[in-house]
Amino acid sequence: MSNIFQLFLLDAATPDIITNTQTLLGDATTWLLILVPSLATIMVIVFSLQKTTADDQAHTAELNKKIKATIISAVIAVAATGLVKLILGYYS
Repeated sequence: MSNIFQLFLLDAATPDIITNTQTLLGDATTWLLILVPSLATIMVIVFSLQKTTADDQAHTAELNKKIKATIISAVIAVAATGLVKLILGYYS
């Protein structure tokens, strides 16, 4: 009986939808690893330029919070993308 199951498992190929989904997720995470740090850097530069022209302390504090939130968000996004790539690498 176990020979029948082993024969069935040997003949079963990975469905195309799973293979294509793995490829799609791999490509998407590669793009995210390129785009997220680049866009975060641009946003930090823009906020820093705005901070240099700020007149009052309240606006400067608001821009500091935006810069901090941008950096934290970028780190979380890159870490999550790396985790997805790690999980996908296990199945490859």
